[in-house]
Amino acid sequence: MIGVVRDITERKQVAAEVALQHIRLEERVEERTRELRAGLAARAETESFAQTITDNQPTLLAYIDPAFRLRLANRAFLAWFGKTRDELIGNDQRETLGWGWGAVRGARARRRARAGRTWRGAGVA
Repeated sequence: MIGVVRDITERKQVAAEVALQHIRLEERVEERTRELRAGLAARAETESFAQTITDNQPTLLAYIDPAFRLRLANRAFLAWFGKTRDELIGNDQRETLGWGWGAVRGARARRRARAGRTWRGAGVA
């Protein structure tokens, strides 16, 4: 009879450490997921509040980023152009509202918009 004896203590220790690290990683992922969900919920609540505030303003309010993408529009703005939020938000407004609208108040307004600065316009040219 021939027998082989091996010490597997180290292998068992490594396996136990890997299992422990796996559990810790899962806990961290769950914790981070909870944090992200809470953050997204807070952001959605803030955006909803901001939209409610702007929707109740009788003036046309909109935020168009430097790339001419509409990021925020109130009800009055949407009604003025006869569009829905889905039709406008995130889209290039020169295409959605027409190239002429992109020329509102001329080159000065475009420069201010591209720089992310405020523009107070009185209408569409």
